[in-house]
Amino acid sequence: GSFRLIQGIPPSNTTMGIVIGGICIIAMFIMWYYKTKASVILNSSTLASDAACSLGCIKLSTVLCIGSILYEIWPMLWWVDAA
Repeated sequence: GSFRLIQGIPPSNTTMGIVIGGICIIAMFIMWYYKTKASVILNSSTLASDAACSLGCIKLSTVLCIGSILYEIWPMLWWVDAA
């Protein structure tokens, strides 16, 4: 990743970044919702912490997806893509 950024080499394709990012956002949101709900019902701080990790994954997947979409729309923003 860093080598390509320093050399100025854009990614060859970002379609998979968009697909994987989108799937992960949906899946992790569902997991976050039910883990949060279960942690309240069970009064479990461990499950609440696990839900917080799921929220972190949602944030990372969103960054991946947005970066890939930006590159697809504006190729001059190649450095934004996480690939």
